[in-house]
Amino acid sequence: MIGQVNLEEYLVGLKLSTLLKSEAISQDIIIPCRTTYSMLFSTRPNYYSIERLFEIYSSLPRYLEVSYFIDDINSGKVFPSFKLLNPKRELLFLSKWIKSRFVKIVVSNVHRYLDAQLVIQAFPEYIDKNRMSDLVLALLGTYNYNIELPINTGDFSVSNFSPNYRCKTCLSGAYITYDIEDRINNLSFQDRISYEAYNATYFWGNGGHNCPLLHYTNKAQILQAIANGKIEAI
Repeated sequence: MIGQVNLEEYLVGLKLSTLLKSEAISQDIIIPCRTTYSMLFSTRPNYYSIERLFEIYSSLPRYLEVSYFIDDINSGKVFPSFKLLNPKRELLFLSKWIKSRFVKIVVSNVHRYLDAQLVIQAFPEYIDKNRMSDLVLALLGTYNYNIELPINTGDFSVSNFSPNYRCKTCLSGAYITYDIEDRINNLSFQDRISYEAYNATYFWGNGGHNCPLLHYTNKAQILQAIANGKIEAI
């Protein structure tokens, strides 16, 4: 009976059930000119995330190069980046629509002079991993339709990440470097759960906290944020 089930219709019905937990999140980001931001966000622990797209709003779409991938922090070496082109762009996760650990987004602002404003908006839909496993078995048994779930190692940590700044609200970290004019020229951001295993704080969700680590363009602003108690140097 392969092909007798419409997976999209099945998911619509699933969304109307009580099995899913939904969130609406939005992150405001400012990316300095000639700068690359690498941002790693964790999904909710012990859940699968099944939404298939997110939205990006940008002030300089023709100068922003983007790549994104899930559950593998090294996939960016394989898939080429692309320009957004439009002020609003919906980006699909395509075949990797079931997420279990990470969503990584890399954005480069290639404009020589202008900083870019960016908003990433998503509506994660979460289902308990055990319930999802039961549904997969039911689909296989009834329709002979198999869904391959991500391998669950239970390890959310990403070693070799050593942030030099930390948000004092969500405890996420960033490793930031500066150019000779003390402007940020590279930023690597990870939520706390991705580099401190089993911590309950996660970012891709968590009420959509707007992390201040993603709001600054130069060292003076970073120092002012430290003085205001928003972030800390570590």
